Amino acid sequence: MIALGGVTPKARWSGRLIAAASLAVLMVGGLSVKLAELQVTDGATLAGMARANTVHRIVLEADRGIIYDRHGAALVTNSPVWNLEVTPAALPVDARARTTELAELARITGVPEEKLVADLIASDPYADVRVGGDLTQAQQLALAERLPDLAGASIAQRSMRTYVEPLVFGHVVGYVGPLNGADVKRLRTYGYLPGEVVGKVGVEAGFESMLRGQNGWADVQVDARGQVMRTIDSRAPVPGSSVYLSVDAALQRTTAQSLADGLVRNHKTAGASVVVDPRTGEVLALVSLPGYDTNLFTHGISQADYSKLLDDLNRPLLNRAISGQYAPGSTFKMVTATAGLQEGKITANTLLNCPSYINVNG
Repeated sequence: MIALGGVTPKARWSGRLIAAASLAVLMVGGLSVKLAELQVTDGATLAGMARANTVHRIVLEADRGIIYDRHGAALVTNSPVWNLEVTPAALPVDARARTTELAELARITGVPEEKLVADLIASDPYADVRVGGDLTQAQQLALAERLPDLAGASIAQRSMRTYVEPLVFGHVVGYVGPLNGADVKRLRTYGYLPGEVVGKVGVEAGFESMLRGQNGWADVQVDARGQVMRTIDSRAPVPGSSVYLSVDAALQRTTAQSLADGLVRNHKTAGASVVVDPRTGEVLALVSLPGYDTNLFTHGISQADYSKLLDDLNRPLLNRAISGQYAPGSTFKMVTATAGLQEGKITANTLLNCPSYINVNG
């Protein structure tokens, strides 16, 4: 090596330079591999995820079928109610503004702010989350005035079961209620979603598959704030089928009144009465007293009201007509009479004396 000016030149590639160059090559190579992976291997998956961020499927709830008596008198109706719904992704991005809005929503609806925040965190960011129970007229008006300033909040209308004369027809018709943990596991394969209602007792439970109907859906495109821009595709919900009972509503009322009068006359507090057409076996009336207001369960029963029903010594939740256990009494005479006819011991014209005593050995 020739020295220039008495100074020996350094090698062009020092150890540090080689290490730096090697590191740069490795980084570029790694980025190239990752880019190829994103574009080639994961391209379809990532594109689908991107579309999912902008396209959201909304469930369109189907109205339950109506329950009628034998003459077409409605025993339940689907009444419109309004609820507050919040889209988490559409809430203010600024933390202070978000906290202020959540506090305001909690104040108006009466839902604890901690519960409201927890429900929103656990939900789909682009799904509409129902907050609290049914809105009163005052709450609805208060929210309607503030909606322009409440990002992501909206008022939605849905149907609520309202039962006609529940103290008379309650044990027959039954009621619906929100899915509990056991219901979700049992009915998930049938397409039930958390938050839906299901028949709990009575006709509502027995004819659940007919009354429920089929939910629809709508694929909507949303912007970065979760606001719906347009509907891409949809399928309308199919209402549930109507059910006609053999029960005669007028006879049911008369039977209930007669039973109530008889209980008062005999100083009793509970009883049951069933009217059956002997020619067809159809149940024309079925009453169990005391009854209870099934609308309490549908509209959201309080713990105090539920405890009151459970603690009532007359057990109003018990349908005595089908679940009570009683000595057969004179109703068993039909069994012995049938046996006598079958064995030829009596005929249809045989008259039997029925004194108020039994003679045993004189």
